[in-house]
Amino acid sequence: MRRLTEEQVDKLVHTQAKTSKRRALMLRVLYSSGCRISEVLTLVPENVDVDNSRIYVPCLKWERIADEENPNGVHEWDWVTLDPSVAKELGDFIYTWKIPRGKLLFPWSRQDCYYHIRKVGLCTGIKGVHPHLLRHSLATNLIIGGVPTITVSKQLKHRSVRTTEDIYVRPSTDDILKERARYREGGRGRKG
Repeated sequence: MRRLTEEQVDKLVHTQAKTSKRRALMLRVLYSSGCRISEVLTLVPENVDVDNSRIYVPCLKWERIADEENPNGVHEWDWVTLDPSVAKELGDFIYTWKIPRGKLLFPWSRQDCYYHIRKVGLCTGIKGVHPHLLRHSLATNLIIGGVPTITVSKQLKHRSVRTTEDIYVRPSTDDILKERARYREGGRGRKG
């Protein structure tokens, strides 16, 4: 699965910041949270908890919950953590720009975001960049870095750890060879 390195994400953010600090912040939030673009686009100031480095977003892939008040159903919402520096930057942005309660922090359409993220990718020499690639990159980078799969699963708001394992846990050829060597050294598999 294709992923961006931390350095590539930083390069995207830095390049985007030259033309729009707000769009650069959105990139940082996308990568830091691992949220889907549609989830990040719902953010309003009251959904940002700077002190606890987290944001409150709808779980758009989960089933809607229907009740008497909402016969068509509503999405469940959940807290998602952010890197503390991104949470602080988000809080500073809300304060500096005086974003009122209920006002979207990133008032763009999904299509607009796809266009601008693809464009900044091309400006940095990285082809095929799209919002969901930031989610995949965070997950893959965390797993490669040794973060337990269950933790990554919770960060991505997957209902099941199995989903995370099926998508992101892909042993490399080197990993497979190391495991095979370990297996052989242990004496298992030899007929005697």
